[in-house]
Amino acid sequence: MTLSLTVLAEQHVPVGLEGRYRVGCSAEDSTLRTYCNRLRRLSRHLAVETISELKTALPRIREQPPKHLKPATVEGMLSGSKSLLKAARLKFYREKGYDIENPFEDFYVKPAKIQPFDLFPRAKGNAIAREAEEQLKESDEPVYRALLLLRNAGLRAKEAAHLKWCNITAEDGLLHICQDSKSTWKPKKGRERFVPMHEEALNELLSLRKPTETDDDGSVLCAPD
Repeated sequence: MTLSLTVLAEQHVPVGLEGRYRVGCSAEDSTLRTYCNRLRRLSRHLAVETISELKTALPRIREQPPKHLKPATVEGMLSGSKSLLKAARLKFYREKGYDIENPFEDFYVKPAKIQPFDLFPRAKGNAIAREAEEQLKESDEPVYRALLLLRNAGLRAKEAAHLKWCNITAEDGLLHICQDSKSTWKPKKGRERFVPMHEEALNELLSLRKPTETDDDGSVLCAPD
């Protein structure tokens, strides 16, 4: 049997499942849907309908690239399409009775270039954070407390939300990230850990503590009325 690109991209897409492959799950897999869309676009640009035709037509995508597409977009189409035709998936189709060869076997696909993330210069980033802290301290103290924990101890949002005063060791400057017996929340992978916090920021956090806030009473972020 000849395997058409329509069948490959729309009806019988094999999805990895415990080392095996099954059919008809592309709508549940966003990555696979992306690959399918790229294969559809590639076949449309090359005006082909079968795998054998695709193998013959592939060189044209470089010789006569679509003028309305950037080179990176073309390479993305090729890379995604190639991912649908890996060795294990080709084996799956052969077992189903399809006569299929890998059209990308002798065709080089350029690896995608990963662009570095352009961060703020450190001085500018610190200035923005300080300005935000000053505004929040006056307008929204719980969020200000959270910002202190996130920025100066690197806590995750839920870790900060479940931190209690009894979890803070001021003498050592450590925060104990652990499960609360009154909550179903658990740290990542269920592992307790101790996290250091910048001394100046920890002192600022401790200065915000009100007399009504007990060691085991609610979250560090939410002071009782």
